[in-house]
Amino acid sequence: MSDTILEMRGITKTFPGVKALEDVTLRSGAARSTPSAARTAPASRP
Repeated sequence: MSDTILEMRGITKTFPGVKALEDVTLRSGAARSTPSAARTAPASRP
């Protein structure tokens, strides 16, 4: 049995001209948090 109480998958966050997060998964248990990024977008230059 899993102790995961919250799981979010496929999180993507963008700002104008910047993709800050792409396809991120977050799992949280009662006593710990384990963020895991599938891949990160490269930083963009203005």
